[in-house]
Parts: sequence; C-alpha cells; structure tokens
Amino acid sequence: MKLNSILELISKRKGTAAEFQQAHDALDVASVEAAVDALEAERQALLLKDGADTQIEALEAKIRDGNREVERVHAAKAALQRLRQEATNREQAAALDKRAATARAVQRSMLLQLVDLDLAVTKVCELLDKLEAGRREIREANRFVVEQGRSDLKCPFPEYVLAEHVGLSTPESLPRFWTWTLDGYRQRSGELGDRSPVRSELRLSRAKELIE
Repeated sequence: MKLNSILELISKRKGTAAEFQQAHDALDVASVEAAVDALEAERQALLLKDGADTQIEALEAKIRDGNREVERVHAAKAALQRLRQEATNREQAAALDKRAATARAVQRSMLLQLVDLDLAVTKVCELLDKLEAGRREIREANRFVVEQGRSDLKCPFPEYVLAEHVGLSTPESLPRFWTWTLDGYRQRSGELGDRSPVRSELRLSRAKELIE
C-alpha cells in the first residue's frame, strides 16, 4: 500500500479498524530511516573527501526530504493508531447496539408468544374443566344406579374406554388429565377440589399490554 494512498485514507477518516490496521502495518519506518542513514553516510564521506559543495548540498537536500518522509511516516502511523481505535470503538458500539436490538426483537416475539400461550392454556383449562365436570357427572350417575341396584348401568370413565380402544388393559399409561393442574390457571386441592381463584395480574395475557 503506497504512502499517498495511506495519506488519502487518513484524510478521509473513513474506514474500518481492519483497514486502518492494514495501512498502519504497511508503513515501513525502518526502511525509510535506513535510506536517510545511507544518505547521511554518503554526505559524511564527501565531507571527508573534500567533495564539491554542489554535491554536498544536493545530498543535504535529499537528507532533508528523507527526514521529512520519516516524520511523515511516523505522523501517519500515529494518526492510523488513533483512527483504528476510534473505528474499533464505533464497531464495538454498533455490535452492542445490534445485539441489544436483536434481544429486544426476541423479547417482543416472546411477548406475542406468551399471549398465544395464554389463549392456548386457557382453552386447555376450559376443556379440563369440562372433563372434570363430566367425570363428576359420571361418578354421581354411577353412584345413583348402584344405589338403585342397577350396577349393570354403570358408565366407565372415558380413559377406560380409550385404553380398551388402543389395546391397553388399564388406562395407567394414558395421560392422567383429571390430575392436571396449571399454576396460575387451574390450581386445585384434591381430586374433587375447587379451582383456586387466579388474580388477573398473574395471567400471561397481561403481556398483551406491553406490545400494544
């Protein structure tokens, strides 16, 4: 990478940390200083040989130009270090902002999912309540027919019918839906316990307030 291109990059002050680092590494201070040292050695040799003033002055002009080049390279390196750090800070800040924005987007998606989950769980609870009411009705009916001496009219619970349908001797391997509880939605004590009241602030549906 040529020095002119590097100086142009510095003047624009636009670039990535990697680009500024690449330009910084491309500047070879040692070779520029070595060139000046060679010119100085040549000047010293002419002085010792009583060389012509025109020759010495020409070398001194080259040495001045060479020293200026050395200073320019050092200044460019320092500027590139500052620009690289500034670019690194910008890139890190942008990466943090992007990560945080991604998290916020995921959070909003999750809030929507919580609302959907609330609807689904509420529907499940409604079905469980209906099943519970049905089990209670079957239990009471069975008790009544037995009391009347008609045990032959007893109605099995649906899980027994389902188990027989799929070839199971007992329903133990089937989901015990009548024991299901869902904290915040369907809390019970005992098989026939009443559902506990649920405060509205505990419901997942409150997530909807945060996305509207």
